[in-house]
Amino acid sequence: MNPSDFVKASESFKNANPHIFPQADSKTHVQVKSERSRAKRGGMNETEREYSLLLEALKQKGEIAWWGFEAITLRLADGCRYTPDFVTVKPCGTWKEHHDLTFIEIKGGHIWDDSKVKFKVAREQFWWAEFVCWQKKKGQWKQLY
Repeated sequence: MNPSDFVKASESFKNANPHIFPQADSKTHVQVKSERSRAKRGGMNETEREYSLLLEALKQKGEIAWWGFEAITLRLADGCRYTPDFVTVKPCGTWKEHHDLTFIEIKGGHIWDDSKVKFKVAREQFWWAEFVCWQKKKGQWKQLY
């Protein structure tokens, strides 16, 4: 993959994918390398970066109008929050039923029980949006919910 594959890429996509779009340090003009795992909240891990490539391809094809990484946090109960990995917005005129937004959860080989509970509670509480969960295990993607 190289930057020319993503001519219409948004700035948020470029910032989230430094392995494709190396960013120069303004003081030293040295390219910053991407980290292998999530260092802090707001950074993508390898599996999420891989999924973001799919989302960006869907955006460029016009199948989604916008996507964001950890862009929305949902309040489930007192002190309990859920932040889906991705949110997408469908383009005007292609909405199916009442699902304008899709919240997407991306999981690796292991899924913690509290993650499952929060996902299911959010899906029930925010019925007006679509919720999907994808897991990548042993190199294969599988939709769980």
